[in-house]
Amino acid sequence: MGNKYAAYGAKLQYQSGLNWSDIAGVRDINGPGLSADTIDVTAHDSPGAVREFIKSLIDAGEISFDLVWDPEDTAGQKVLLDRMLLVSDGAVHTYRLVFKTPNSKTWEFDAVVTGFEPSNPVEGEISASVKLKVSGLPNFNVM
Repeated sequence: MGNKYAAYGAKLQYQSGLNWSDIAGVRDINGPGLSADTIDVTAHDSPGAVREFIKSLIDAGEISFDLVWDPEDTAGQKVLLDRMLLVSDGAVHTYRLVFKTPNSKTWEFDAVVTGFEPSNPVEGEISASVKLKVSGLPNFNVM
């Protein structure tokens, strides 16, 4: 079994020009959820009358995360909200998930913001749930 690492300290960043900026207040991060469609290629001469499949298109899924939302934020959190509200322009933006490992492995991906849902519980912090739909194949690499 390989090394084990604590997830605490991971970062979610967005790209603006050539610069990377952290998105503040990010809590649990899920994804990307890679999956592949299949094509049924069963024919009358398929062995044993058993269905046969081949892999088709890959869907890179989405990144979902919660954050402690600061409605006064003028940086990363506001960028996400602005990108959600301007989704009608069809713009795809680049993000990366930085793992807290000795070599800072990353998932870099293009995505559109498809969800931004604030929450204001009676007993709790102001928060938001965010979803990024990944466009294309994420690139797993070292910074």
